Amino acid sequence: MRSAVGIFGLLCGLIVIGLVGRYGYTSTDVETDAWIVAFLFGAIAVGGLFGHAVAVRLWRRSKLASIAFGLVSAVALVLNLSNSLGAIAGRADHATMERVTTNRAIRAAEAEVKRLTDLRDAMPPFVPTNAAAVAAAKRVADAATTAKERECDGGNPRQRGDHCRAREGDERNAIERLANVTAAMAATDRAVKLEADAKAQRDKLAALGPIVTVNVQGSAITKLFRLPDGEAEFAATVQQFGIAVIVEMIIVMCMIAWELLGSAQGTASEVMREMNIVAPVKPRLVATTNVEPVGSVPKIMATVLEPADGERVELADAYRAYVARCKAERRRALPPEQFAESLKKFCEECGISIQRPSGRVYLVGVRCRGSKLERVQTASKRAS
Repeated sequence: MRSAVGIFGLLCGLIVIGLVGRYGYTSTDVETDAWIVAFLFGAIAVGGLFGHAVAVRLWRRSKLASIAFGLVSAVALVLNLSNSLGAIAGRADHATMERVTTNRAIRAAEAEVKRLTDLRDAMPPFVPTNAAAVAAAKRVADAATTAKERECDGGNPRQRGDHCRAREGDERNAIERLANVTAAMAATDRAVKLEADAKAQRDKLAALGPIVTVNVQGSAITKLFRLPDGEAEFAATVQQFGIAVIVEMIIVMCMIAWELLGSAQGTASEVMREMNIVAPVKPRLVATTNVEPVGSVPKIMATVLEPADGERVELADAYRAYVARCKAERRRALPPEQFAESLKKFCEECGISIQRPSGRVYLVGVRCRGSKLERVQTASKRAS
């Protein structure tokens, strides 16, 4: 369990560090500055995510240093939360900009289709005409003009024929017809161009697809909680911040749990190393029915220790007194690791403080019963 928790927290922490480091790297265009900012963001992330586990480890040695380290780690975690939020929001900005660009193109194409359609609908009625009809009308007009010139002799009154007035009427009609056909041809060309442009915009709309939601997360949250559409951006930001907080708190809790799970196994051996006590070799198990009962640490230490202001008992001496009392009562003594754990609980219940100056462990404010008498008897024996 401890290994799984530690590996999970470490992997998640490395991913977050990489995320904020990349965010710091992309925040500037100068490569040297980019690497510096990436390092600073990464260092803050390391301190904020893993510093609390170090503070837990320091608690057993120095509470003041542990508190100071924990405060610095908490500040680093808050700063890293802002960096994580920026990194998450920055990664979402690329998709958001693509959606905004697509929607703008769709709206522009729709507006152009409407404009072209309105222009086409506003055109007056006309007869669709092609270039051949215009050419034919022009030939008719030219022929009418030629006939008029011949009949009217260039406008000389003395040379006007009997049908000059009729030829002039034919010319006017042919010219008017040519003008009408030419106008119809121009209207036809304009209508064809407007329809072609509108078709091109419709093809563009078909390729772009429908208008998409720019802020998918924010829109979903506003619909879920029945908020105004204008709150979509704020709702998405709150969600991104919540993601950053939860992820980083999970990492911090995993690393603290990893440290605490390890301390449960390492406290006894660590204390015994500080006491310079060598654990006795475990005896071989033999089949016997005369198994000695285990000496109770709380009961024995309650009779061994007594309150004494200004005095202290080294943990090694306490263990030796416990072993001696077990031998006297024909009981089996616990190994040093188990004794240290049980004694720690006993001291917490009795309010006995434990100090570790110079790498040695002492029980403060107590002394072993009869310690003065034993020192006097020992000194008398040496004198005799």
